[in-house]
Amino acid sequence: SKLVGTLVLPERRLAFLVQMQSFQGFNSGLQRQHFNENYMESDRFPHATFNGRIIEDVDLTRDGDYTVRAKGKLTVHGVT
Repeated sequence: SKLVGTLVLPERRLAFLVQMQSFQGFNSGLQRQHFNENYMESDRFPHATFNGRIIEDVDLTRDGDYTVRAKGKLTVHGVT
């Protein structure tokens, strides 16, 4: 719910930024706290980013749900 992104259809380019503290799916609040403080250092590295291209040849101008693959650069914890 905290992902912000852009999609350039003619070039099939996409980019997004997501807040690390928005990740869910932990069994407890303590796990989430350890994830953010000890592993991801979310105060130092608050976002993960992706910048790349959709590699499928798909018409994204039509309404619908699409499963596509993308190739690009993902940066998490300051590492690309």
